[in-house]
Amino acid sequence: MVILEGARVAKLLSNLVYEKKQVHERSVDLTVKSLARLATTGSIDFGGSEYATGEKVPLIPGKMTADDKYGWWLLAAGEFIAEYNERLSLPPEHLAIIQPHERLLEIGVTHGTRVLTEPDEKLVSLIHVCQADVRIKENARISKLIVLRHE
Repeated sequence: MVILEGARVAKLLSNLVYEKKQVHERSVDLTVKSLARLATTGSIDFGGSEYATGEKVPLIPGKMTADDKYGWWLLAAGEFIAEYNERLSLPPEHLAIIQPHERLLEIGVTHGTRVLTEPDEKLVSLIHVCQADVRIKENARISKLIVLRHE
């Protein structure tokens, strides 16, 4: 497996917010588009006939000042669904890894590492806010995407 350069990974993505800030030597930062709270029970079974997603309640970001271009989400401790702005078109013989951005970890928020193998998997993560409240601004860089190619 070979790790792709960040510039090559960027070519597999659409909807980058600001490429100059997001693209690094061997990764691309992913930015948060929306956050939602899980409100009802979901269910999953072996065959899939009883699968049901729980209801997600979108969280509305608030502006700190009237002239702010983007708003902030204020999150208490708990779990939230984060959807990313970016869309990935993963070629055959490639896999992608989404991991928490180091700055996310430093504010007491994390999410599990995801390994993507399907061409058009939706880019979402279940984020966990630890004990303290945190603010996350719209389009904040919260995750890193690394893409590997099988040789």
